[in-house]
Parts: sequence; structure tokens; C-alpha cells
Amino acid sequence: MTDQTAAIAALVRSVAPDANLDHLRALPYFVDRKAGAEAISWTLYPVSWRSLPRWRLPWRQVNGRACCPTVALFAEAVRRMEAERPTRGAHGFKRDRAPAAVAAE
Repeated sequence: MTDQTAAIAALVRSVAPDANLDHLRALPYFVDRKAGAEAISWTLYPVSWRSLPRWRLPWRQVNGRACCPTVALFAEAVRRMEAERPTRGAHGFKRDRAPAAVAAE
């Protein structure tokens, strides 16, 4: 396991201890937006490659493609995951009954 893979694995395990990390060994040191979005979607949560330019990352233009370090990409993904508050979906809450239905009973 390389230093990069160990650093990414430690970041991912901090927020998702049971994540499958077998595919991290195949990641290069720099990834473009599509490969980075695919790696994050496979490991942590779904993300589109079109949203990655808004993330604060050190992008470099290499052969016409925007690339960034893989460790920095995962660090930003973990930071964004920890920054969001956990919320409950709409199915977790019970709706209040309408006053008309309560009055009719």
C-alpha cells in the first residue's frame, strides 16, 4: 500500500468505516474530474463530475484536462461530508393530521 493509498484509506475510514477500499490501489496520483467523481461516488457518496470545479482544489490543466491530486480530492470530499448536518428524510416524520379531520372525529 503506497503512502497515497494509506492516506486516502484513513480519510475514508474516518467517515465511512465499512467502505470498500479495494479499488483505491488502482487510483493514480492525479485524477481528472470524471475519474475523481467516479472514485468518490464508488467510495463515499454520489457526486457529479460537473460539480467538482466548484470545489476548492488545486486544479492543473494537463493535456486539456483539469486534474488535481487524488488525496486532495478525497480530503475535500470528506470535509464536505463532515460539514453537512445529518438530516432525516421526509419518510421519517409523521404528518400532522389536518384540523378538519380532527374536528370531524
